[in-house]
Amino acid sequence: MPCEVFEIPRSCYYDHCLRRRSTNSELVRLRGRFNELFTQSRSAAGSRSIVSLMQEDSEQIGRFKVRGLMRELGLISKQPGSHDYKKATVERPDIPNILNREFDVTAPNQVWCGDITYIWAQGKWHYLAVVMDLYARRVLGWAFSKKSDTDLVIKALDMAYEQRGKPQGLLFHSDQGAQYGSRQFRKRLWRYRVRQSMSRRGNCYDNSPMARVFRSLKTEWIPAVGYMTAQEAQGDISHYLMHRYNRVRPHQFNDGLAPAQYEKTLTSCSGSVDHYIRLNQQGLIDLNTWMIDSTAVRATRASSGAGKRGPEEPLDHALGRSRGGLTTRIHMVYDANGVPLRFMFSPGQASDIAHAQSLLDLVRVPGKPGRPRKRSRWLLADKGYGAEHLRYYCDRYRMQPVIPPRAMPRKPGLACPDSLIVQSIGSAT
Repeated sequence: MPCEVFEIPRSCYYDHCLRRRSTNSELVRLRGRFNELFTQSRSAAGSRSIVSLMQEDSEQIGRFKVRGLMRELGLISKQPGSHDYKKATVERPDIPNILNREFDVTAPNQVWCGDITYIWAQGKWHYLAVVMDLYARRVLGWAFSKKSDTDLVIKALDMAYEQRGKPQGLLFHSDQGAQYGSRQFRKRLWRYRVRQSMSRRGNCYDNSPMARVFRSLKTEWIPAVGYMTAQEAQGDISHYLMHRYNRVRPHQFNDGLAPAQYEKTLTSCSGSVDHYIRLNQQGLIDLNTWMIDSTAVRATRASSGAGKRGPEEPLDHALGRSRGGLTTRIHMVYDANGVPLRFMFSPGQASDIAHAQSLLDLVRVPGKPGRPRKRSRWLLADKGYGAEHLRYYCDRYRMQPVIPPRAMPRKPGLACPDSLIVQSIGSAT
């Protein structure tokens, strides 16, 4: 009777009843995983952080889906309140602002930052000093004390200096706190041959990366009522800074990687950044448009040392058995002028798309200071790179893929948009 009144087929009603009894096991698993990650972060992880953590587990999921499920579960990440900004006109003449908000550095151990914050523990204020490397926003040293004196910042600096193996040519940047301007601290910098830079008076934005570390610490980790004892505070803060912040927590500045993981991934290719920037300024390369392709190269058994029959060759040999014999595949990334930026080798049977993301990760060029762009604006490729996970990768880093669909028919007389790559690989081989 109700179905006739509302003009609804009875089959729809029965289908609705069956759907209500069925359970989506995938959504149940995702909800449980989101709750687990949210609890581990002490209610601090947002949709971006959860997406990055899920990708570390080799699971691709969209941010909007994560946000929708978090809304269903009632998971709301912590957010700080607003702060007043105070202006000042008097500056310190003996220690200039050398850094001048140039927060984008090309290698570790070039610029370190330091600052002090307050921690409530054992019914009174304690003080935390931290030293951070600007390259990957990694915390290098810290010190905790109930006195905000010069010894506090010196202990944090000594810890960072010893942990990094006593590097040379450093620039240390801080605010105009009395501890950092004291004679004792400046003597320690002179002993380590470290140049000193100070923010403008009352300008918190000149040392914003350090303020961001303290913001994450206080809003994500420290209890709202503080700590019962100083020992508890020291152990909990040490765990957050040196383990969770450095090795677990995804950082948006590092493209979703933890600082320690980002340093490990990019140390091998960071030396080429200055070279890229110089060539781009001279107009010899175009960093806004990248092209990617691969080709196979024949290898003889005599030259490669591989047997005619037998097990597969090790991956580091980059030799694969195919119909044509032993082959090696060359994967390359070029700019719009056909200048090679990066390349890598793989066994010949590997597909074009297999090493695309790892190859693109090797080419990272900073752009504007403070908010670097480590990818191109356009990515040109043929149909072999039309997989969904590569398009998702481009969306994640705000790249526009120019890849023809697989169903697109060939038109005579039209060259492939990445023909420069094919010609360059052919001439090189």
